[in-house]
Amino acid sequence: MFHKLVLVRSIVAQEVTAIVRVVAVVIVVVVLVVVVVVVVVVVVVVVVVVVVVAVVVVVVVAVLVVIVLVVVVVEVAAVLVVIVLVVVVVVVEVAAAAVISETALGTIESVLPHCDVRSAAYTTPRHIILTPGRPD
Repeated sequence: MFHKLVLVRSIVAQEVTAIVRVVAVVIVVVVLVVVVVVVVVVVVVVVVVVVVVAVVVVVVVAVLVVIVLVVVVVEVAAVLVVIVLVVVVVVVEVAAAAVISETALGTIESVLPHCDVRSAAYTTPRHIILTPGRPD
C-alpha cells in the first residue's frame, strides 16, 4: 500500500508540476502581451501627440506669415498713399501759385494799364516794372 501511495504521490507531483509550468507559461505570455499592448499604445499616443503638435506649429507659422504679409501690404499701401498725397499737394500748390501769379499780373495790369507786365517780367528788373508813371 505504501508503494502505491508513493506512486500516486509521484504522479500527482508530476501533474502539479506540469500544471504549474502551464500556468507559468500562460502568466508570462499574458504579461508579455500586456507589455506589448502598453508599449504600442504609448507609441501611438506619442506619435499622435507629435503629429498634433507639428500641425499646430505649422498652422501657427502659417498664421504668422499671413499676418506679416498683411502688415507688409498695409505698409506698402500706406507709403503709396503718402506718395500720392505728396504729389497731389505739389500739384495743388503749383496750380495755386499759377492762379495767384495770374491774379497778381492781372491786378498789376489793371493798375498800370500801359505796362506789359507779362513780357517785361522776363527782361526788366522788378523795381523798373513797378515804377509808376514810366512810359512804355
